[in-house]
Amino acid sequence: MATFRQLYVNFFTGVGVATLSLFLFGLALRFGYHAEIAPRSWSRPRGILKNVLKAPFGITWMFWSWKQTYPNLMAGIPGTGTRQGGWAGPLLKVDLDGIIMIKYHVLLSKVALVATILCLVVILPVNMTAKCDVELLGIGTCEHILHNLTDFERTTIANIPPLEYNGTHAAFGSRPFLNEFWVRNISSRYFVIALVAWVIYWYICRE
Repeated sequence: MATFRQLYVNFFTGVGVATLSLFLFGLALRFGYHAEIAPRSWSRPRGILKNVLKAPFGITWMFWSWKQTYPNLMAGIPGTGTRQGGWAGPLLKVDLDGIIMIKYHVLLSKVALVATILCLVVILPVNMTAKCDVELLGIGTCEHILHNLTDFERTTIANIPPLEYNGTHAAFGSRPFLNEFWVRNISSRYFVIALVAWVIYWYICRE
């Protein structure tokens, strides 16, 4: 079962790999290995990427990319020409397939940002503040739910007591669920999670 300790290892490993990759990318630009980074620039002047990006190259390329517009990408990037050090001749352009791919990644970034905010601000507190009501569910049910949860699982939906347990309704024995539609401190949490999911789905379709 996942624990925060395992997540910390993965997180810091990922940060280390990303930092090393950006550093090596910056070195490659610094020493002119542009053809290995952008094969389309092989027959163009050696310094065209430096015409566009400024040091430190491993970081500035991200900010430069964010400022680009789709018309600019389709018209050609100034400084990437075939003559006079890149300032004259045909420019490097992005075709329609490339534009669609970029727009797709922009969509993924927006959805990831919205989902992250909603999950941290809404779903995480809903999961972590869930308590197992002994009077409602019984001691045995609560001990079974909480006994094997890791510190990470206590931040997930696993920390919310189930509405059914061993095939029967957790709060009302063998009575059908429809007879008791709302279970205090449990049903509302599931509805909030479902609502957040619908908000994310709506945002994806809107974008």
